[in-house]
Amino acid sequence: MSVPIYFPSLLNPGLAYTRNYDIDTYGHRSGVLAHRYGSYRTFGDGLTPHSGTSYVGIALFTDFCLSLASFILAQPLASPALVAIRSDDLGLEPVRRETYDFLCSLRFKDKPQWYSLPLRKVSNSQEKAYDNRWRKVPSDADATPASGLRLYFADLEYATLLRRYAVNRFWRELSNGFFLDEEVFDTWREQIAGDHVQAWDALRLAVDFASTREHAHRLLDFAIQNSTPLKAAA
Repeated sequence: MSVPIYFPSLLNPGLAYTRNYDIDTYGHRSGVLAHRYGSYRTFGDGLTPHSGTSYVGIALFTDFCLSLASFILAQPLASPALVAIRSDDLGLEPVRRETYDFLCSLRFKDKPQWYSLPLRKVSNSQEKAYDNRWRKVPSDADATPASGLRLYFADLEYATLLRRYAVNRFWRELSNGFFLDEEVFDTWREQIAGDHVQAWDALRLAVDFASTREHAHRLLDFAIQNSTPLKAAA
């Protein structure tokens, strides 16, 4: 059963967000910030909707990140809302160094090759052409960060904008700031209002904090249950 979640916009007083957006957002995959989340107009009437709900687009990137981060940090540890949000795939997880190194090492050769990202292996076997777990090394693979990023997104057909943003951020860190997906970011710079860098960081840290806090409480309870009480000092 879906947990009804509504939270106000921090930067737009007449706007609010909901986690109960049940339209097929995959149909809008090129412009969806996060699956399951929608926005609606309140016209200053608290969280009361005064319009239909629509998917959250890139123009609301900064506000959505800040608003969701604020909502997460205000939740009690075991609140149903927090549990539900933590179960969502917001696409904030980092790109692993071994993934980056593998994809940035792939280079097209005259003889056809196939690669498996989960296995991080390359094969010349023609049989891999009929195995969905393998992809053919494309002709534009040139062992560069830009090429590696294209290969990474080849497996993310339905990636949300939050995930694309996260991958670009982590990719730039892994490449020591050398590479940035300019085709994506040049477009975003024209559409995103406010400090999107700090806003995304705030959301990522809020989600991480919620997970860390729960883990800390579990360890605390376990340690207390398995510890012998100390005798009072004489």
